[in-house]
Amino acid sequence: MKKRVLALLMAAVLLLLLTGCSNKVKDTEAAISAITAAENNGGNKTQAIKEAEELYNALEDDQKEKVSNASVLRVAQAELAIDCIGFVSEYDIFQPLTVEGRISTANSAYNRLTAEEKKQVTNYAELAEASELLADAKAIKAGAQTYAEKLFASCARLFKRSESIQLKRAWCHASGLTTIFYDFTFEFELKNAYGITETVYYGNSLSIMDLDEKSISLASTGLVLGSANLYFVEGETSAMDNSGSIQLDAAAIQSYFRRNR
Repeated sequence: MKKRVLALLMAAVLLLLLTGCSNKVKDTEAAISAITAAENNGGNKTQAIKEAEELYNALEDDQKEKVSNASVLRVAQAELAIDCIGFVSEYDIFQPLTVEGRISTANSAYNRLTAEEKKQVTNYAELAEASELLADAKAIKAGAQTYAEKLFASCARLFKRSESIQLKRAWCHASGLTTIFYDFTFEFELKNAYGITETVYYGNSLSIMDLDEKSISLASTGLVLGSANLYFVEGETSAMDNSGSIQLDAAAIQSYFRRNR
């Protein structure tokens, strides 16, 4: 008798557990369905995705496999990640670098999808364009770094006390489409004939013609030196810290100069 009662109790507990698991799966499916409803009816899709994510992430792995519309959630997550990238400029060359993390997150979300799910992502074109602009910006930045190293070495050798030159910061502004125009500014210190350390700002420009598939040739023959614009100033100059400029690796530029002076 006792064994029979115990067996019935165990069966009841198991039934309750299974019912609870089933309810969690159904609640998650309902929350995911709410994403589509919010999108079709002008509701808060972002909030709907967040609520569905919380329910889905709380499930055990075997429960997640039972969620019949999980693919809807994955597609919605990828679309939201793409929307979160925001504006990516085609003309402000280095601007895509400021949203590199968002582009990377969106690509990760998209790449987790199956081939069929990827076809359902309605804003993939935005991700593709942002990724291409980011790749261009990285290539142009790499070119700027290489050209800056050569340019600074050329400028620094003009000084008699070149061994005392210490580069502090370097900026680059780039513009153009098929022809990239670089504007460089270097801030460095050197000791004059009286042993006094002065802060010097050196500016120069160059252009790189005919980009091949939007990549930059780093051949030394492509380096075009403009006329030097050398001037002395005191303190900081905020004109170089504009939104269209990036700071380059000053340590690498200094190292190149030391090796090639």
